[in-house]
Formats: sequence, C-alpha cells, structure tokens
Amino acid sequence: MKRLILCFMLTLFVGSVLSQNALKINLKDGNTFTIGLSENPSVAYSDTSFVLKSASVELQFAYSKVENIIFIETDLTEIPSVGSASQLSLNDGTIYITGAAVEEDVLLITIDGKNIAKYKTDKEGSVTFSVSEYPSGMYIIKMSNLTFKIIKK
Repeated sequence: MKRLILCFMLTLFVGSVLSQNALKINLKDGNTFTIGLSENPSVAYSDTSFVLKSASVELQFAYSKVENIIFIETDLTEIPSVGSASQLSLNDGTIYITGAAVEEDVLLITIDGKNIAKYKTDKEGSVTFSVSEYPSGMYIIKMSNLTFKIIKK
C-alpha cells in the first residue's frame, strides 16, 4: 500500500510539473474515471481505498480495483471510449459518460434509494449532465455496467 501511495504522490508531482489538465484513474475492470484538474481535486487515504474530492463531488476507489492513475492532457468533453468499457469524467460539476451502450439508462439516485433523475445515452453511448442543480448530499450514478457514489458539496 505504501508503494501505491508513493507512486500516486509521485504521479501528482510529475503531473503538475508537466501542466496536464486531467487525472485519469484506470480500473482493472476496464472502466476509467477522469477528473479535470480545474476541479482542484484532493486525495484522502485509508487502509483499503482512497477518496478523490473536488468542490462538487467525491469519488471513492478501492486500491484493489485500481489498475493505474495517470495525468493526461485532454478535452474533457471529448474523452474517447476504449472497447466496450464506460468512461466517466467530471469537470466543473458536469458529468460526462462515454463508451456506454446505446440508449442505456443512467440513473441518479439519492443515498436513500430515490431515483431523482433518469438520463439516456445517445447513439454514440454518451450522456452529459450537471449535478449542480441538486442539493448537497450523497448520490449514486447507476448504469448496467457501472455504479459509483458521488458526494455533492
């Protein structure tokens, strides 16, 4: 675990030196998460996971599910999909999902299980929506192949 934390901290330093604009987290299941550095993310560690926090959301990742973490230079609204794996990025309170199934349902659910929004991916398997219109709190974004929690501040 210490090696993973050291690698992550080294990646943070090198990435900031190279002026990259996004942090990409590749999971072992093929899913990826990208967060814009304009979100000013911070990282908190525990024994089994780390939490990436920004002004608008909080994402939690188990170490055992993370393949690697890299800094990239990208247009966050045009992240390409890789294979059939879904990709998620976050920038300024807007969530971008690409690489999902065509016309797949994307649900925004409160922590107590209420569906508060339903989005549908387009013919390219992409959807974009803002969480800024919702009150602060914990939410779950659920798709057929991807589920994660966010905390809106």
